[in-house]
Amino acid sequence: MISIKNKVALGKMREAGHLLASVMRDITPAILGGVTTKELDAEIEQRMRLAGLHPTCKGFKGYRHVSCISVNDSVVHGVPSAAIRLQPGDCVTVDMVGAYKGYHADMARWMGYGADWHDHGFKINVHLSGKGGPAKFLRTLGRLSTEARNLITIENDELTNGIDVTLAVADHVALVLDIHHHWINTGEYITPTDPRAQRVIESWRGVRPTLHYSVSREDCLVDHSRTVKPDLSALLAQGYKKQKLRAHSDFYWNEAVNDWALTFADQFNIQCEAKGKNLARDQLYQ
Repeated sequence: MISIKNKVALGKMREAGHLLASVMRDITPAILGGVTTKELDAEIEQRMRLAGLHPTCKGFKGYRHVSCISVNDSVVHGVPSAAIRLQPGDCVTVDMVGAYKGYHADMARWMGYGADWHDHGFKINVHLSGKGGPAKFLRTLGRLSTEARNLITIENDELTNGIDVTLAVADHVALVLDIHHHWINTGEYITPTDPRAQRVIESWRGVRPTLHYSVSREDCLVDHSRTVKPDLSALLAQGYKKQKLRAHSDFYWNEAVNDWALTFADQFNIQCEAKGKNLARDQLYQ
């Protein structure tokens, strides 16, 4: 059961979040080469208690630490250890939970990314949703850290915020071009030379841009030819619904759509959004 919080409770939750954020900010300088993750955990505990926070994780089901710390490509929720010693240039994920006046704040931060524009090829990809549109997003963007602003990307969606909308923020964040979403939104098979696609490339400021690719599901377009690109207008006239057509396929079954998607490969990194993931990727490039 979810309880509805009143203004007093929301205020305590907000204060817990602010205190935990201050701890996260203060421990950043302690993330240095030569420090073990166990030593870093001890530093986090000291700063949490000085801030008036109770470290929620410590003691939970026998857990002996106040945080989870992962280094580079290790799986999240890594256990602090004296055997794991940080090296210069390591990317470190710190995850911690603190309680204040009975209310808990949970925060994770990936340190080492965001010093430069989309360094290490990393991105935080979101959709431009909500009633405020680009204007509200840009107001919110200004409240984020420099690291977050350097990493965030905006992707066009299938229904309301298509490419023409997301281009409004292209001077501020990098854009991800989702060509399946664009087809669902407009019925158009956009080309790499389209000025909008070129504007997406420019938004990455010299970093190789990212493109998302999928196609409508195999069990939706069961009898459709593999060598003909689906025509959205014709499909809608036949009674197909966008809600069904926008779902990602398991594999890349349509050869004509694949050929079209691969025309972007010279200028974009293509991220495969088919359910088959790496198997679908291998199929696409065969």
